[in-house]
Amino acid sequence: MVPVEPISLSIGAIALASLFSTCLECFDYFKAAQSFSGDLEILVNKLDCQKERLLTWGELVGISKTAEEGRNAELDTPKGDLVKRCLDSITSLCSDAEKLQKNYGVQHMTGHSPAADRNNRLSSNRMALFRKSFQRISQTDARRQPNILAMTRWAVHDKSKFETLASHIRELVDDLHNVIPVPTRSQETMVHADIASLELSRLRLVQSACEGIYQSWSDVASAIIMASEVGTIDHRGVGEWIQDISFSERGEGEIGATSNPRAGRSAEVGTQSKRLHYMCQFHNSYLYAHRRLQH
Repeated sequence: MVPVEPISLSIGAIALASLFSTCLECFDYFKAAQSFSGDLEILVNKLDCQKERLLTWGELVGISKTAEEGRNAELDTPKGDLVKRCLDSITSLCSDAEKLQKNYGVQHMTGHSPAADRNNRLSSNRMALFRKSFQRISQTDARRQPNILAMTRWAVHDKSKFETLASHIRELVDDLHNVIPVPTRSQETMVHADIASLELSRLRLVQSACEGIYQSWSDVASAIIMASEVGTIDHRGVGEWIQDISFSERGEGEIGATSNPRAGRSAEVGTQSKRLHYMCQFHNSYLYAHRRLQH
């Protein structure tokens, strides 16, 4: 492993980045109870969407960077105190054992490590990038830091109550974005790249978790799922599927309007052109993120 060159930040900046790291770790300790794995698994993924928003926000404001590397100067103003309060609130929500069990529908869980789950979530790639960045300003490997939550695991049993927790955390992440806004397009591009890295089973969960909330995320997941299904079930390549969509958008593939044998399936896939647009949009950014993870 190539040694990571340490960087110099103020004590306050390091403390804020450390709090940010602790806050992120809190998200990994929730798992759907096995007997209710369907809807509750979607809820757990909704929570992970907030972790993804938090990670992309942190990267765009440069929370573990120097000013020369692009650190947002507002982090070192009174707005930084508001950021700290938001992060403290999220950490408190996720670490208060009594309230979690009483108000948010979770129960203690034993004998389960979150490692396998968190390595195949929407936020996994972005978290790996953050750990590399954070390692430069911490004295130890970010993956090995002592963690007050290391022995705590939570199994989600009550959908309604856990939805309340997810809603509260979403509001706090919204607050962070309001305190120091980040470019929406840049954030969307980062998220789309992370969606592209997921396995098919996880894509379906992300598609459902984001539906009606972060619609472009859901559309990207849908586009990849459909491309996979077309290539496997219909025994055709994605390239031919793209041609079908282009054919449909020219208005030449409407049912009954032509004797072209591809007309029927053109009409079927034509309504998905918007999702294909998302698929093409994030492809290059995914490759870029993948290369960053390799170095």
